[in-house]
Amino acid sequence: MSRRKSSRASSVNASSNPAFFAGDDGADDTTAPQAATLAEANDVLNPATLEALTQVLQKREETMSEAQLALVLAAFNVGRCRTPKFSHAGVAKRIRIALRDEAVKCGSWGKAAVAFATGQSNMSAVLQLGSPAKVLVFSWNVGNKMPDEAELAHWCPEGGSDFDLVVVGTQENKYKKKNVDSPVSAVSDDDVDDDEEDYAPTEEEIAEQEAQEQYERAVTQKERNHWDMIVAKRLGMDWGVVKSGVLWQMRLTVYAPLRHIAGDMARISDVDMRKSRTGIGGVVANKGGLVCKLNFAGTTLCFVSSHLAAHSHKLKQRNDNCQEILRETGRLAANHLDAASQFDHVFWLGDLNYRIDLNSKAKEEGRPEKSHDAHMAEVQGLVAKGNYEELVKWDQLKIAQNDGEAFVNFIEGPLNFKPTFKVLRHEGTEYKHNRIPSFCDRVLWKSMPQRLGAVRQTLFTGLEVISTSDHKPVVAHFEIDGSREVKTIPLKQLARAPLLQFTALKAESVRAADMNGKSDPYVVFYSNPPGLFGSRPPLSKIKKETRNPEWATAEVPVLRPLVESVNDLKECALILVLYDSDLVGSNDPLGRAIVKLGPEDDSVDLLKVTSYEVEFNKAIIHGNKSAGMGTIQGKFTVSFGETLGAAVQEVKRNKVGSKAKRKQKAPSACVIA
Repeated sequence: MSRRKSSRASSVNASSNPAFFAGDDGADDTTAPQAATLAEANDVLNPATLEALTQVLQKREETMSEAQLALVLAAFNVGRCRTPKFSHAGVAKRIRIALRDEAVKCGSWGKAAVAFATGQSNMSAVLQLGSPAKVLVFSWNVGNKMPDEAELAHWCPEGGSDFDLVVVGTQENKYKKKNVDSPVSAVSDDDVDDDEEDYAPTEEEIAEQEAQEQYERAVTQKERNHWDMIVAKRLGMDWGVVKSGVLWQMRLTVYAPLRHIAGDMARISDVDMRKSRTGIGGVVANKGGLVCKLNFAGTTLCFVSSHLAAHSHKLKQRNDNCQEILRETGRLAANHLDAASQFDHVFWLGDLNYRIDLNSKAKEEGRPEKSHDAHMAEVQGLVAKGNYEELVKWDQLKIAQNDGEAFVNFIEGPLNFKPTFKVLRHEGTEYKHNRIPSFCDRVLWKSMPQRLGAVRQTLFTGLEVISTSDHKPVVAHFEIDGSREVKTIPLKQLARAPLLQFTALKAESVRAADMNGKSDPYVVFYSNPPGLFGSRPPLSKIKKETRNPEWATAEVPVLRPLVESVNDLKECALILVLYDSDLVGSNDPLGRAIVKLGPEDDSVDLLKVTSYEVEFNKAIIHGNKSAGMGTIQGKFTVSFGETLGAAVQEVKRNKVGSKAKRKQKAPSACVIA
C-alpha cells in the first residue's frame, strides 16, 4: 500500500552490479553471500524468467506495479540490469534488506533473486508493496461492566492474523476489575438502569475525569487499564500501540504490528490525535469524540470514534455533535481543513445513538403516532422476520444523510444484522422494553473523490455472542488500496507545471454569516495531497454582501499544480473552501466542495492529450452537513505539454486571475510568468 514510484527502468544490460548492495543504508551485509556472477545468473535464471523481466522493464512506469519493480530489482542483482534511480531511498533500502535476508537463507544472491522472480518467495509480502492494507475496526459501548476476556476471540484474532491495523473505539468503558475467578455472569440486569443517557456527573467525578486523562497521558502501555491490557494480550507481543487516547469513558486505540511502527520496514508516520467534548457545557466529556490521523505507507487515514447525544428526540443534537467534533479537532488537519475534508480516507465509528423511529413513517403518511408499546411490537416484529431493509428506511442516521443533515458522502455497509441496542446482558439478542431496538453502533467511511473504490468492506456485523453490555458491538474489516505517490516539482520550476484556468465559477444560496443576512464570500484553493499550489493556498476575490457570488475569470487565480508528471493529476483533488470575510476577528468558514483534479474519465491517458476540461456542480458541505449550505458550480481547463505555452500567453493577454486576492510574500503556484 505505497505511493512509492520509480523512474522508468533502464533496458537490459549484461554488466553485474554488486554495488547495489553496498552498505550505504547502514545495513550489515557482511553475513550475506557475495554478489552473483553473470555465470551464476545464467545458471539460475531460465530464459522464460529473463524474458518476463525484460518485458516488465519495457513497460511505462505508470503501468508498472510495486511488485513488478521488486522483481526488476531482483534481476538487477544477478547482473541483468542497471540500477534505476529510485524515487524513494526507503523503498530501495527495504528491497536490499529483504533480498539480503533471502540470500542468507538460500546461499546466494542469484538464488534469492530467482526465488522472488519465480514466486518461490513472495517479494510483495516481504516488502508489503502492491497489496492492500487490511484494517479491522471495532466499536463497542461497554456498558461500564467488566468484559469477559474470552469473548475477545469473537472479533479480535489471536496474534492479529494478517491485519495491518486494528482500530478499537469504546464508549462507557469504565469499570472496576473483578476477581478473575468471579464469573462474568454475576452481572445482572437488576442493576439500576445503567443507560448513561441522562447522567450528569458531579464535580468530584469531573475532577476524577481530568485526573484520569492526565494519568492516561503519563503511563506506559504496560500500565494501562484492564481493557487495554486484555486487547494487547490478545494481539500478542508482535503488536504495539500506534496511538491511544481517552476522554473520560471513551477510548480510541490504534494497534499495528511492530514492524509497521518502527525499524527498517516501518510504514506508519505522521500520527496525531485530538479530542472534542460535546457533553454538558462543552466541558464534561460524557459525550464527544476522539480523532486519530496517520499516514500508512503513503496513504493518509483518519479515524473518528464518538459517543453522540442519546434519546430518540435528540436527533438534531446528534447532528450538531458531529459538527462540533469536526470543528474542535480541526487542528489535527493542516491547512485549516477539518478531519472530514483532507485525508484520503476517513472512518467514523462509535455509539452514534441514532434510533429507529417508525413514528417518522406515521408522520409522513399523516397517521397518528404509535404508542411506545405498539412501536416496540412493530420493530420487534421486523427484527424477528429479519426485515432489516424496512427497519433501515426509518433509521435516523440514514434519514439525516438523505436530508443532508449529517454524514454527507459517507458510506456504510449493509445493516444485515439485528439492531445492537438496547439488550439484556447475556449471549444472544433480547431487547429491553424501555428502548426501541436501534442501530446505535456504527462504522462508516468516506474517501477523496479520486480514491473512491479504494476501500472495500469485506465484513460488517454485530456480535450477538458478546454478553456483558446492553449494546452489542460491531466489527468491520476493510481492504484499502494504497494511494500512489504524487511527485512534485519545486516552485522555481513553475514554468513547466500544468496550467489550470477557471472559465466559470459561482455559488448559490451560501450560508448567511453576517447580521445583514448575507455573506462576503471568497474561495481558498487547497489540494489533496496537500501543497500542490505552494506553501500558501491561492485565493479568489472577495464578493461583497451576497449569498450568490459569481466570479469573473479575472477574479479567480490561475492554478499551477506542481506535479512532475501530468498523469499524477489523476491522483489529485481540488478542494474549494468558501469563507466569509470579516473585518474583525477570524473569517467564518462557509463550507467546501471537493473535485477530482484529473479528468472525469479515468481511462484517459494524459500522455496522449494536451488538455482536458472539468465541469462540476457540487453541494457545499460544512463539517459533514450540506443542508442549508448551498451549491458551487464551475468549469476549468487544464493545459500542459504542447498547449502549455499558448495557454500561458492567453491568460496573460486576457488578464485571467489579475484581480484574485493575493497575500504578500506568500509563495503560491498561481503565478503566470
